[in-house]
Amino acid sequence: MGCGCNKKKKPGISLTKTAKSLLSAGLSVTKGSVMKDYDPYVTENEKQIRLEICGQCENLEVFLKKKRCGICKCFLSAKAALKDQHCPLVPQKW
Repeated sequence: MGCGCNKKKKPGISLTKTAKSLLSAGLSVTKGSVMKDYDPYVTENEKQIRLEICGQCENLEVFLKKKRCGICKCFLSAKAALKDQHCPLVPQKW
Protein backbone atom coordinates (compact mmCIF):
# COMPACT_ATOMS: atom_id res chain seq x y z
CA MET A 1 0.00 0.00 0.00
CA GLY A 2 2.69 2.53 0.90
CA CYS A 3 2.59 5.68 2.93
CA GLY A 4 0.85 7.76 0.27
CA CYS A 5 3.35 10.60 0.53
CA ASN A 6 4.17 10.52 -3.20
CA LYS A 7 7.92 10.63 -2.63
CA LYS A 8 9.93 10.71 -5.83
CA LYS A 9 11.97 7.61 -6.25
CA LYS A 10 15.53 8.18 -7.38
CA PRO A 11 16.73 6.02 -10.21
CA GLY A 12 18.91 3.36 -8.77
CA ILE A 13 20.12 -0.17 -8.79
CA SER A 14 19.36 -3.04 -6.51
CA LEU A 15 21.20 -3.99 -3.35
CA THR A 16 22.67 -6.92 -5.27
CA LYS A 17 24.23 -4.59 -7.84
CA THR A 18 25.54 -2.33 -5.07
CA ALA A 19 27.19 -5.31 -3.39
CA LYS A 20 28.69 -6.39 -6.73
CA SER A 21 30.11 -2.90 -7.25
CA LEU A 22 31.74 -2.89 -3.82
CA LEU A 23 33.09 -6.41 -4.33
CA SER A 24 34.50 -5.39 -7.71
CA ALA A 25 36.32 -2.43 -6.15
CA GLY A 26 37.78 -4.70 -3.49
CA LEU A 27 38.92 -7.18 -6.10
CA SER A 28 40.65 -4.39 -8.06
CA VAL A 29 42.78 -3.50 -5.08
CA THR A 30 43.40 -7.16 -4.22
CA LYS A 31 44.51 -7.89 -7.79
CA GLY A 32 47.02 -5.07 -7.46
CA SER A 33 48.47 -6.56 -4.30
CA VAL A 34 48.64 -10.12 -5.69
CA MET A 35 49.87 -9.41 -9.21
CA LYS A 36 53.33 -7.92 -8.87
CA ASP A 37 53.32 -5.75 -12.01
CA TYR A 38 49.65 -4.70 -11.93
CA ASP A 39 48.82 -1.17 -10.79
CA PRO A 40 45.08 -0.95 -9.96
CA TYR A 41 45.07 2.86 -9.88
CA VAL A 42 44.55 5.48 -12.59
CA THR A 43 46.76 8.56 -12.81
CA GLU A 44 45.90 11.55 -10.62
CA ASN A 45 44.86 13.45 -13.77
CA GLU A 46 42.47 10.67 -14.84
CA LYS A 47 41.01 10.53 -11.33
CA GLN A 48 40.34 14.29 -11.41
CA ILE A 49 38.61 13.99 -14.80
CA ARG A 50 36.39 11.22 -13.43
CA LEU A 51 35.54 13.25 -10.32
CA GLU A 52 34.63 16.28 -12.47
CA ILE A 53 32.23 14.12 -14.48
CA CYS A 54 30.65 12.79 -11.28
CA GLY A 55 30.46 16.31 -9.85
CA GLN A 56 28.03 17.27 -12.64
CA CYS A 57 25.80 14.20 -12.18
CA GLU A 58 22.30 14.53 -10.76
CA ASN A 59 22.87 11.37 -8.70
CA LEU A 60 25.78 12.82 -6.71
CA GLU A 61 25.20 12.54 -2.95
CA VAL A 62 27.13 13.85 0.04
CA PHE A 63 27.33 11.48 3.00
CA LEU A 64 29.34 12.44 6.09
CA LYS A 65 31.04 15.20 4.07
CA LYS A 66 32.15 12.67 1.44
CA LYS A 67 30.87 12.54 -2.14
CA ARG A 68 29.11 9.31 -3.05
CA CYS A 69 27.48 7.89 -6.14
CA GLY A 70 23.74 7.90 -5.57
CA ILE A 71 23.40 4.78 -7.71
CA CYS A 72 26.01 2.33 -6.44
CA LYS A 73 26.68 4.15 -3.13
CA CYS A 74 30.46 3.98 -3.59
CA PHE A 75 32.61 6.79 -2.25
CA LEU A 76 33.75 8.60 -5.38
CA SER A 77 37.29 9.45 -4.31
CA ALA A 78 38.00 5.72 -3.96
CA LYS A 79 35.99 4.47 -6.94
CA ALA A 80 37.36 7.08 -9.36
CA ALA A 81 40.92 6.06 -8.47
CA LEU A 82 40.53 2.44 -9.58
CA LYS A 83 41.17 1.38 -13.21
CA ASP A 84 38.63 -1.44 -13.18
CA GLN A 85 35.74 0.76 -12.01
CA HIS A 86 33.27 2.70 -14.14
CA CYS A 87 30.13 4.81 -13.94
CA PRO A 88 27.19 2.51 -13.08
CA LEU A 89 24.77 4.43 -15.30
CA VAL A 90 26.86 5.12 -18.38
CA PRO A 91 30.09 3.09 -18.38
CA GLN A 92 31.32 5.11 -21.37
CA LYS A 93 31.47 8.25 -19.20
CA TRP A 94 34.52 6.79 -17.48
